[in-house]
Amino acid sequence: RFASFVNRRSPFWVEAMDLEVPSELEGKIKEWAQQAQSADPAVCVSAVRELRKALSKEVDPPIDQVIETGVVDKLIKFGADRANPELAFESLWCLTNIASGSSKQCAVVIQAGAVPMAIQSLGAPSTDMQ
Repeated sequence: RFASFVNRRSPFWVEAMDLEVPSELEGKIKEWAQQAQSADPAVCVSAVRELRKALSKEVDPPIDQVIETGVVDKLIKFGADRANPELAFESLWCLTNIASGSSKQCAVVIQAGAVPMAIQSLGAPSTDMQ
């Protein structure tokens, strides 16, 4: 079991999907952050889902790049949106991934007001949100 864990966590283990050029990924992150500002909820869900996937990379997730786009405040707003549980779920997942980074990255999420919003989400009717 330990060998399996080491192989999965090794910096030399990279999925084929993770071989994207960083500058290309950075451009996509900026694009997704802009799309998250859309008035169309479907566009927002899609954009936030792509941000969540990028932040879920096992090796070197682009947390700082996502923070630099300024999208954290929007993610908090979406996380509190009970009218769109799918968007709220994806947003909370993004915020969790950002907060799991360094203490500085976690502080960005806390200072933006995520803690009260996260506590409120515990009372959400959707079990995915709890």
